[in-house]
Amino acid sequence: MRPPHPHVLIAAAGALGALALVACNTPTPSRPVTRDPGLELVDPPEPTTDDAIPDDFAGTDDVWEDIVAAIAEQENAGGAGAATPEQPAPARPVTADEDPPVVVDPNPPITPTTEAIEASAPQTTEPPQPEESATDRVARLVSELASTIGITAATSDDPVREAVRLVLLEGAGDKLNAGATLELERVLPLLTPNEREGVEHLRALLEGLREGESLDAPTLARALRAKSEAMSEHRPVSIAGLALCRDVRRFGVYTPFKAAPDGTYRFLAGRRQRTIVYVEVEDFVHETTSAEAGFEIELSMEATLVRRADGVLARRLAPTTVREITRRPLRDLFLRSMFELPPTLTVGLYDLKVTIRDRNDDNAIAERLIPIEVVGDHASLSGVE
Repeated sequence: MRPPHPHVLIAAAGALGALALVACNTPTPSRPVTRDPGLELVDPPEPTTDDAIPDDFAGTDDVWEDIVAAIAEQENAGGAGAATPEQPAPARPVTADEDPPVVVDPNPPITPTTEAIEASAPQTTEPPQPEESATDRVARLVSELASTIGITAATSDDPVREAVRLVLLEGAGDKLNAGATLELERVLPLLTPNEREGVEHLRALLEGLREGESLDAPTLARALRAKSEAMSEHRPVSIAGLALCRDVRRFGVYTPFKAAPDGTYRFLAGRRQRTIVYVEVEDFVHETTSAEAGFEIELSMEATLVRRADGVLARRLAPTTVREITRRPLRDLFLRSMFELPPTLTVGLYDLKVTIRDRNDDNAIAERLIPIEVVGDHASLSGVE
C-alpha cells in the first residue's frame, strides 16, 4: 500500500487539531455551592431552550468522513504516474581491502595564515639602524678574510705565504686592522726565524709607505733601496760578476778574453798565459768603526785550478785580503788578482774556482767556477782568443 500524500496528512492533522480545540473549550460541570447562612442568595434563573449547552462534538462525524474521503481521492489520483519521493540509496558496506570513504567537513575549521597572524600582532616600532660607513665595512670584511687566512695557515705547508697575505691585509684600511694583526701574531710562531724576520721587514716597509705623503715611483724606489741596505746584513756575501781579463781599469771597466758561447775560455797548451781574475762582490757586511772613519770592509780572495777529469790541483792562488774604509756604505765593489796558467798544463778541461770570504761576517763564503779548456792546436782556438 502506497503511503498517503504529505498534503493529505497535513489536512488530517489540521482537522484533528480543530476537534481537540473544541473539546478543550467545553465547560466543565459546576460544583455544588455552599451557602453562607449570613448571606441571601438568589437562585439563578432556569435555563431556557436557547441557553442549552450545545453538543460540541455534533457534526464531527461528517468532518471526519470528509477527511477520509479526501485521503482516498488523493491516493486514487496519484496511483498512475505519481512521482514517488526519492529515497536515499542504502550505503554500500566498505570491505576490509578498501579505504573508508573520505568525509568532507562542510564547515572546516579556519586556520589563520601567517600574514593574518603578523597583521594581527601588535606592531612595534624599532629605532632605525645607522648605515654602515665605507670605512667600517672595509674593516669588517678585512677582519673576516684575515680570520679565514689564519685558519688556513694553521694547516698550510707554507705558512709564510699566509703571513705575507695577512701583512698586506693589516694595512688595507685607513688604519691598521686589529683583526689582521691578531691573526698575524698567531701565524708568526709557525715560521722559521729567518721567515719571521723577513715578514717583520715587510711590515716595516709597508708601514713606512703608509706614513709617507705620497706613493709615487721615486718614493717607492727610495724606500726599497733603504730597506735593501738595512737588510744587507741578512744576505751573505755573493759574487755578482766574474771574468778572465787582459786588463782591468776600474769597476765595470775591463777587457776580457773571448769565451765560447758556453762561457769556456780556451788556451793553447805549452804556453804560459797571464790573466787577471776580475770579481764583482756584493752583499758584504759593513763594520761600523767610528762617526769620523765611517764603515770598514774586509774581504779575502783566493783561486784554485783543478783538472776536471780527476780533480787534481794544477795551480793555486794564495789568498789576498782587501780592507777598505768608506764614509758611506757601499752596495758593491770589485776585486782583481793576477793568475798565470803554466805551460805544463796538459790538454783537457779545468775549473778555476774563485772563493771570496767576508771577514766581517764570520768568514761567510761565496764561490763560483770559471771553465777553462787547454787545447793542442790553433784550429781549436777558432773564434776564441
